[in-house]
Amino acid sequence: MIELNWAVLINTALAVLGLLALCLWLAPLAPVFDLFRHAWPLWVIAALTVLVVTVGTGHWREAGLCALLLVAIILPARGEIAASLWRESMLPDGDRLTLVTHNLWGKGDERAEDIAQILTAGTPDLIALQEARGGGLAVAAALAAAYPYAADCGDGPTRLLSRHPFLRTGCLDGWKPAHRLPGLRVMPAAWGEIAMPDGQRVVVVAIHLPWPEPLNDQAGAIEALAALFESFEADRLIVLGDFNAAPPAHIHERMTRRWGLQRRTFGLASWPSQSLTRAFGLPRLPLPTMLAGIDHVYAGSAWQTLSVRVLPDTGSDHRPVQARLILRDGANP
Repeated sequence: MIELNWAVLINTALAVLGLLALCLWLAPLAPVFDLFRHAWPLWVIAALTVLVVTVGTGHWREAGLCALLLVAIILPARGEIAASLWRESMLPDGDRLTLVTHNLWGKGDERAEDIAQILTAGTPDLIALQEARGGGLAVAAALAAAYPYAADCGDGPTRLLSRHPFLRTGCLDGWKPAHRLPGLRVMPAAWGEIAMPDGQRVVVVAIHLPWPEPLNDQAGAIEALAALFESFEADRLIVLGDFNAAPPAHIHERMTRRWGLQRRTFGLASWPSQSLTRAFGLPRLPLPTMLAGIDHVYAGSAWQTLSVRVLPDTGSDHRPVQARLILRDGANP
């Protein structure tokens, strides 16, 4: 029988955890290190597992080092964790807007009506869809009666549906980036402008960002969107969709800085959905996945957050996200 050499295994695991912690802290310096932040929950699980093993086998010195490494892994997410726990208590008067975003993953078909019912819970004003193709087209069709106004980039997979008439619509076309993994592309972004009850105009943009750098041209998409947003009133702008960016990835700070918007989605595990984890036989781990959301809502300073939540599983690899925002009275016209 082969006996486990716990000392060798534990020391090897600690060395790997040390390298992971270093990569997390180097994330602001290079996108390749930021890739590790997107997978932050996995490293927390790994560090906790090693800590349990070191304590269970009586390696107390190694357990102390592992605890320090666990803290080093958690600290880059300290701001995200704090924001996840904090909720606004006093809200101003103003017009309210409810929005939903969902990556359909091409799913729908025979469940289209059920999925549409999930997305329309709470009667959202606008619904942003990503990967509305294949079976997802049936979902878009099921929503058409209640949401007859669409900005869809020529019936593309990224679209914005509205219960209210659009004053104008537009599209930022997608493209195939050079020097990236073959077959990947940057998806289009669809936008529409609506009038609030008090007459103020607001622009809502539905996006589907590509995979993070250096896997795809996410930075290029962020810059292209920044150029588009310059023609809109930033304080009343809303951007939502599949960002392919999981906090505490540093790329979120870049978005906030370049777009002049604030993220409103904290502590929402929108990905992977239970349907995806079940398909691969993986367990659902709610605690470490509290930062695993890649579906987000960004909004300008005129908006305050009333509530943000994930909706029930639809069979996609994402869960829908619903946000209710308030346009403060007296916001700049």
